[in-house]
Amino acid sequence: MDDSDIRCNNSWTGYGHERQEATACEPQHSCYSGLRCWHCPRASKSRSGLLNFPCKPLVLAIGIYYGSLLGGATILAYLFEGALGLPVFQSGSGIAYMVGPTGGFLLGFFLAAVVIGYCTERGMLNRLPTTIAALLLAEAAIHILGVAWLGILFGPAKSIAFGLTPFLTGEALKIGLLLAFVLAIRRVMR
Repeated sequence: MDDSDIRCNNSWTGYGHERQEATACEPQHSCYSGLRCWHCPRASKSRSGLLNFPCKPLVLAIGIYYGSLLGGATILAYLFEGALGLPVFQSGSGIAYMVGPTGGFLLGFFLAAVVIGYCTERGMLNRLPTTIAALLLAEAAIHILGVAWLGILFGPAKSIAFGLTPFLTGEALKIGLLLAFVLAIRRVMR
């Protein structure tokens, strides 16, 4: 495992900080060349010098806007770029990076875009309860694959303790922001 593969509160970072005991880990990735996820305050300057942006809302927005087929294809293209070694991820690239701790979350991005795109195509984003359910399903797709992959690498207890539990509050906030985004887009589209 490369030091830049995961970000941990008080642990490994890819940014020249001392190696310490891991307390909470989260994968780091960007959603587009030049965009970078904003999770680690110590890593606030992106390599490209461009905008830092949370990745999951962008992935779900791609699925909502493009639908399941084109949204999934867009995320697959992003993953393919990263597999080729292009600097589209937060702190690494290539196949070795993708089979590291972030691999399950990256695969979950594809599944989430397909799920939210499918829900959009079926009209589930037209009512508040089904919109919330669709967003939760897409978010669950990311975390189920991500935590499962961490479980394979580090064991189930550590994967839940370090890859899911510390981030539930933040994920709830992201879902709330996405819900506001979806409602605003619906008003504009009418």
